[in-house]
Order: sequence, then C-alpha cells, then structure tokens
Amino acid sequence: MLLPVLALLFSVLMAGSRAAADQLAVQDAARVAARAAARGESGAEVERLARQVAPPGSTITVGHADQLLRVQVTVQVRPLGAGLAWLPTMTVSGVAVAAPEPAPAAP
Repeated sequence: MLLPVLALLFSVLMAGSRAAADQLAVQDAARVAARAAARGESGAEVERLARQVAPPGSTITVGHADQLLRVQVTVQVRPLGAGLAWLPTMTVSGVAVAAPEPAPAAP
C-alpha cells in the first residue's frame, strides 16, 4: 500500500522539478533576449539568442511599451514527459524588460 503512494509522491516531485527547470530556462531566455534587444540587435538575432537558451517549442514575443522593451518567453510543459500525453500540460513563462541603450557616440 505504501509503494503506490511513494510512486505518486515521486511523480509529483519530478513534475515540479521539471516545471521549475523550464521556468528558470524561459526566464533566462527572456533576460538574454531583452538585453540583446536593448543593445539594438535585429529581431532575428534577438529570437536566435532566446531560442539558444529557451526549451524547445517556446514562443518568444518582443514588444515595446512606455519606451521599454519587453520580452516574454512561454512554453507548454508536459511535467512527466511526452510518454504521458494524456496528462494536462502546464504553461510556464518568463518576462524581462529593458530600456534601450543609447547609440554609441561617434568619435
């Protein structure tokens, strides 16, 4: 009787750690992308840099509001892996905001 309870507890802990790891990854991806956008990198370069850090299947949105650059990275997480496709997914997202850096002064 104790074994099924332990298996369930282990599954919940694994799901939580997977979601937490993906949360950290999307937050890092948003931070990297916002920093690149603030430096004036092209939209394609900002997305490329974010995709290097973000989990596969992530959605990257870059926007402007109140003279700030806002990057949001979102991904659907299957906490227990693709093998259990019938279980619900979780959405994790990370947001970063940066002010555009001024262009370097000409010498």
